[in-house]
Amino acid sequence: MEEEPRYYKALYFDLNVKRLQMNFSAKNPNEAYRKIQRYLLKQNFSHIQYSGYHSRYKTTDLEIFNLIWLMNQKFPWMSQCLNHFEVTNIGKNYDLMWLLDAMNSNVDNDRMQAKIESDSLWLAAGCLRFGVCLKKNALLSFYSIKKNHVLIGNPKIL
Repeated sequence: MEEEPRYYKALYFDLNVKRLQMNFSAKNPNEAYRKIQRYLLKQNFSHIQYSGYHSRYKTTDLEIFNLIWLMNQKFPWMSQCLNHFEVTNIGKNYDLMWLLDAMNSNVDNDRMQAKIESDSLWLAAGCLRFGVCLKKNALLSFYSIKKNHVLIGNPKIL
C-alpha cells in the first residue's frame, strides 16, 4: 500500500464568543484561544496570526485528523464553540517583501538578485502587475509570460 503523502499543514479556526461564554467561561472567553494556542505550540505548530497555525513538520491528513480528535478530547467545549475549522496543505511560500521594497524604491540589490534567481515567476508576476522589473533576468521572465497576459504600461528597470 502506498504511503500517504506528507505536507506542511495550515490550521485556521474561528470560535463563537457567545458560545464560548456559555460553554467555556463567561468571564474570560478569550482564554480559550490561549489554551488552543499553547496546545498547538506544544504539537510543533507555529502561530501565524490570530487563529492561524502552520505545522513545523510535514504530516499526513490522518495525523491531522488524530490531532483534532485529541484536541476535542482535551477541550470538550471546542466543538460546541466553533464557527469554522479548516486545514489545508501548504505549498511553497514566497516572501513578497522584495516586491514592496521595489515598489517603494528601497532596493537591496543582493536581496533582489537572490529573489530573481529563486523566484523568477513571482518576479515576472510582479512585473506584470506593477510594471517594475529588476535586472536583465527579470526581463526575460517578464517577456516570456507577457505573451499570455495583458500588460498595462511598460515595465521600469530598477
